[in-house]
Amino acid sequence: MDDYWRRASTYPTGHAWGSDGNQYFVSYQTGDVWKHANILGSQTKWLDWMGKDTYPVMFAPKFMVEVGNCCPSVTSTNPSSRCGTGTVTLGATASSGTLNWYAALTGGSSLGTGTSFTTPSISSTTTYYVEVTANGCTSPSRTAVVASVNSCTGFSCGSQSCETPNQILNDNFNVDLSNWTATNGELSVGTGGPFGNFLVLNNSDLIGDYSVYQDVTFAANASYKFTGLAAKHGSGSNSKVYLEFYNGTTFISKTSDFMVTHNYDNTFQTITPFEGITPASTTKIRVVGYCNGTALKIENFALIGCAPITANAGSDISQCGNNVFPISGNTPGAGQSGLWTVVSGTATIANASSPTTTATITSGNTASLRWTVTGPGVTTQTTHIGSTTDGGFENGTTFSANGWTAVNNGTNAWYVGNAATPSSGNRSAYISDNGGTNYTYTITSPQTSHFYKDITIPGGNTDLTLTFKWKAQGESGYDRILVYTAPTSVTPVAGTPVSPATAISGATLVSDLTMHSQPGYQNYSITLPNSLAGTTFRLIFTWQNDNSVGGNLLLL
Repeated sequence: MDDYWRRASTYPTGHAWGSDGNQYFVSYQTGDVWKHANILGSQTKWLDWMGKDTYPVMFAPKFMVEVGNCCPSVTSTNPSSRCGTGTVTLGATASSGTLNWYAALTGGSSLGTGTSFTTPSISSTTTYYVEVTANGCTSPSRTAVVASVNSCTGFSCGSQSCETPNQILNDNFNVDLSNWTATNGELSVGTGGPFGNFLVLNNSDLIGDYSVYQDVTFAANASYKFTGLAAKHGSGSNSKVYLEFYNGTTFISKTSDFMVTHNYDNTFQTITPFEGITPASTTKIRVVGYCNGTALKIENFALIGCAPITANAGSDISQCGNNVFPISGNTPGAGQSGLWTVVSGTATIANASSPTTTATITSGNTASLRWTVTGPGVTTQTTHIGSTTDGGFENGTTFSANGWTAVNNGTNAWYVGNAATPSSGNRSAYISDNGGTNYTYTITSPQTSHFYKDITIPGGNTDLTLTFKWKAQGESGYDRILVYTAPTSVTPVAGTPVSPATAISGATLVSDLTMHSQPGYQNYSITLPNSLAGTTFRLIFTWQNDNSVGGNLLLL
């Protein structure tokens, strides 16, 4: 109860409204407002004006007070999934009170209480319901939470596709902890493990929510398989590993938890593989490790999917004294076929439709052969910027020699060269404040420099990925690479945008990679919009730094 109006302007000190010998307004004041009635629960009271001796005052008015409770509500839910028959752990939170779980929308007995609920063993997708009760009031309706059971009997890509390489970056932590994010700190590298270094979360066994994760771009309705090793230490039992599925930044669902029970003794326990089909609208999988009151140690994480079969013609062959060369391509899948053709030179192919055959060329000459696989499940990959040509800056010592245009600010400018050892090839692009002699930049003046290239994407090329490698020592949040796509009419301007702004008029920002604390090369991948297919667009790389803290290293 709060804020009640009365007519009288003053009453004798020590009087209060009350009933049944109890003073309910235990704290009151003169004027027109009474506060803080000590009436609990849902009830009705007729109140008298009472004096110090608790007897009603003659001729004082009575009034009725009804006190009700606000009903609590379920504020969020965490659906989950598993592969095949078994239990699924669901979750929910509420504004207050106790959560109760049910098998039906109405009626029935409670199956469990609390913010998490582990289902009985189920073999098909099942909907459960949760409600919350507080102060004698129950939420108006139950909220549905789905436990999904995926019909997968083992990870398989079938005959028309093949397993991808591991999609998790820095999966064994042998160098550092790059590509992994800790939500509450307490992340470190463990040494001396059976496989070398490993990741350690919450080594001090602190009480609180500690998690580490990596986001992996993944398609919707796609097969996946996750494997790894884990261990814990301490007496706690709250270390676990699981996967979450997202559409952009929107959470979709999660797998059940793998609870880590093995105390680290220079060995790990094997995580039961997570296998299944990603939910509809999935764009990424988040690999998560969590602990509270105990430590989590992880090693050799792997997440694989399925990719269309691509042709592989094998390695180059050179031999002396024999002009008959064995050639070997990969075997086509079901319903697919392959064909050897001569790209350059002169050669005779014994069986052009067999992946394993021979080619005869004139002694002393060179021929280039191509193995092409066609049929259902096969896609064509086209390289528009090559890591060994214009994308690796291997065509020449300037941006223009590689088909790029630089737009540089006065001090920190882009250069192409070999001031430092590139990750591969002979050259890289880097920021320099001394004409390209060294890859260093000045941190006392805000600088923004660009380089760009126009690219034509044929229609139908709708699966577009931009990848590059980088290493840098810069200030988090302010010294960074921005990547844009834009119409060819948009030309970036030196000095714009000034850090931390990101907008270039008419351009679309597709990445704002903060570059810091990475002395070793890091792989980076950006999924570009499908709408670029069938267009010519301008790809813009922008470097910006502010006028404070920074480093002296940037290579691209």
